[in-house]
Amino acid sequence: MTLRCEDCNRDARLARGREIYPHRPDLWGDPFWICDGCGARCGCHPDSTRPLGRLANAETRDLRQRVHALLDAEWCTAPRRSEARSRAYARLGTALGLKSCDCHVGMFDAATCRRAIEFLMRS
Repeated sequence: MTLRCEDCNRDARLARGREIYPHRPDLWGDPFWICDGCGARCGCHPDSTRPLGRLANAETRDLRQRVHALLDAEWCTAPRRSEARSRAYARLGTALGLKSCDCHVGMFDAATCRRAIEFLMRS
């Protein structure tokens, strides 16, 4: 599998968590995709090398974390978390013009994250 960085158009490579997160021994064995050109990276689905989303540079990673903090606050304390999570993502997807099945924060670029943050802070 080849993964191309959307920021600098170079091929990413697989790395282990030890290289990316030397301070996190719990991640040392986990696979990550990393771009040596610009440092963009993303994790992988459990027990695979399939990327969790699109490669993200430091700015996009920070913005994604902010989206998650706002979005997760909507559903994490709900009594029926699974249903509340689905509703929260569907609502965000609608606001962003995405189908709920396509509304994955790991796929958001920086601009989409900013739009999501603006919507979530207003609602």
